[in-house]
Amino acid sequence: MSRDPKFSEIKDEVISSVNEQLKKKFEGKEDLEQGEGRKISNELGDEIIKELQEKFKGFKFIINVNIFKADGGINFTGMCSYNPENDGTTTVKYGNENYNAFVGIFAFAN
Repeated sequence: MSRDPKFSEIKDEVISSVNEQLKKKFEGKEDLEQGEGRKISNELGDEIIKELQEKFKGFKFIINVNIFKADGGINFTGMCSYNPENDGTTTVKYGNENYNAFVGIFAFAN
């Protein structure tokens, strides 16, 4: 009988994967056209969830991406889960001089 997966065991690798995606998406971006923030948020969410689901088969993920101008904004992420021993959440922040991006990652063991 296999044991249930624990988010705490994959959290660092999840954060590293998401940081790489954010860096690729925002590297060299100075300004966003109107509506481009929503497009980038949607693209990032799709790309991140696809990668995480391929790497970590024992989890289902919910991804929430928020992009803010660097001169303002605040983000908090919280979670209440059925099985807090195996499930988990983390927030990854990426920023440059123009923008801050926050990715909320919620993982639920299958």
